[in-house]
Amino acid sequence: MSKLLKFGPVICGVSGKTLNTYSELTAVNWYSSKSKKAVTSFLNLDNSNPEVKALTDTINDAISALFVLHNQSPTVIARKAEAENQAEAVAKEPEVKIDVMEGSSPT
Repeated sequence: MSKLLKFGPVICGVSGKTLNTYSELTAVNWYSSKSKKAVTSFLNLDNSNPEVKALTDTINDAISALFVLHNQSPTVIARKAEAENQAEAVAKEPEVKIDVMEGSSPT
């Protein structure tokens, strides 16, 4: 069940539809230069409205395109390769089993 809005229902600024839960609102993440951190805001916009959905899809597409460019960085490529090598090394390590006789403790 979706969480009801803390301050009660709101009206969508585009459709006029009454919105009762956070899952109906449009969540946006943005950087606040005042607080110097990323912030999530819930806008009084029905996220199922076609006009709102088109705009949020545009944002998602832009973010995806930025990550494609980011992933082309030599630093990112090197770090991914390093992480993959470490994962392979861990996978190749032999499994160690320690048998402790009942009534004794390992030293």
